[in-house]
Amino acid sequence: MKVELDGTQIGTAQIFSNGFNTHRAFPTLFIGVNLTFGQHVLTLTPGTDVVSDLNDTFAACLIF
Repeated sequence: MKVELDGTQIGTAQIFSNGFNTHRAFPTLFIGVNLTFGQHVLTLTPGTDVVSDLNDTFAACLIF
């Protein structure tokens, strides 16, 4: 899972899992970033070999 901030990749969440018809959680990923005041865009994008469907949800939390 690529993690981008304002169009720049800042991290990657990874897990190896090959269970058939299972849903696994990505491990928690902490990324330290110095933000400026104002609006920003955080984007989570599945990698090329990530299979995702309507049963999967993704979330991001800001800790400051």
